[in-house]
Amino acid sequence: MNSKPRILIVDDDPMNLVMIEAKILSLGYDVMIARDGLEGLKKVSESHPDVVLLDILMPKMDGFEVAWRLKNDKRTRMIPIIVITSLNDRDDRVKALEAGVDDFLTKPVDTSELQARIKSLLKIKDYYEQMLLYQRELESLNVQLVESFERANTMAVQAEIERIEKSKIADEMEKLANERAEQLIHADRMATLGTLSAGIAHEVNNPLTFISGNIQTLEKFWPILDNYLKTCPNNYPEYPKIQLIKVDIPDIIKGIRNGVSRVSRIVNGLRSFSRQNCTKAVLFNLHDAIEEALILCQNALKYKIQVVKDFDANLPYISGDQQQIEQVFVNLFSNAAHAMETKDQGTLTITSRSHNNQIIIHVADTGHGIDKKTIEKIWNPFFTTKPVGKGTGLGLSISLGIIQSHGGTISVKPNPIGGTIFELILPVKPIS
Repeated sequence: MNSKPRILIVDDDPMNLVMIEAKILSLGYDVMIARDGLEGLKKVSESHPDVVLLDILMPKMDGFEVAWRLKNDKRTRMIPIIVITSLNDRDDRVKALEAGVDDFLTKPVDTSELQARIKSLLKIKDYYEQMLLYQRELESLNVQLVESFERANTMAVQAEIERIEKSKIADEMEKLANERAEQLIHADRMATLGTLSAGIAHEVNNPLTFISGNIQTLEKFWPILDNYLKTCPNNYPEYPKIQLIKVDIPDIIKGIRNGVSRVSRIVNGLRSFSRQNCTKAVLFNLHDAIEEALILCQNALKYKIQVVKDFDANLPYISGDQQQIEQVFVNLFSNAAHAMETKDQGTLTITSRSHNNQIIIHVADTGHGIDKKTIEKIWNPFFTTKPVGKGTGLGLSISLGIIQSHGGTISVKPNPIGGTIFELILPVKPIS
């Protein structure tokens, strides 16, 4: 069985087919070709490819119609579609989005951009397929839960009839059943939230790209307009309004850019939250991940915070995704910096030890600490103690998911000298 993703190219231009096919093959994917829209629909029906690269302007049936048909057929609607076109008209792009297109590439196609977009859409597709499998497993667990309740109720009735002492067994089983029910409810909520997060991130990203592109264009042309407005004579009737425009436009542009950046961080957080598994497992040293995270957090830490490293020199390697582990440490270090920002001098202490085929990492700060009520909420998605605009409330939720996907645990406790200690425990043996 071939495990390579299959990419279907639908284009009526022979030269484009040859060039794009060569790029796809160089990236390690299998390629199928269709020379018009009707042939493309037939190939999708017969072979069910993983991604469709679709031209817009084609004879017999254009790309809009092909995309619409694929997205309105329950057998093919989950297949990602990337439009490859030279069209720059906004109405055509909007029409393509309304037809169900997932992404765009502009001719001539850049190989690295093509690879990045294919990988991104394949991850989203795999995620939805995993969620469907999870939902079926959840239904099976729900059936088992109902059976457990029935057995618990039967045993409770028998215990009450035969002997009062057996009521303890029934109580214990009811307690276990309730705990199991809470676990299933929590799992169902997290699965639903993960699906929602992936969908929101995907839907927001397209209009965000348009906004970002348009504000870049406005930034580019504003100096030209500004120079032109400087030539306006003082006696011109609209001269006062023009002066106000010259003062306000740069701040308006800056405000839009800050807004785009804020939304982009939220979208990236949602994407990270919706990912369930390590995407690239390699052997690496946790000290390397910590050092990289410290470099990324240098601006937040370097002024008033002393970093103390107490590392085990013989720390064994672990198997996993180093970038995801770095993201966990970046989240912890950034939170620690925020907790100590009101102090004249703070200390961030990072300790590593190995014990019984496990690696134990402590990240301790001397900040204001976390009260008991807050500790119970910090792992919840979108919960944050930071001011509006400074946090998305996804950092610790993402970190928890990453550590659990690596077979480990993460917990928090008060620092005896003031502040907070986060404890990470990760297995040494490779993850299967």
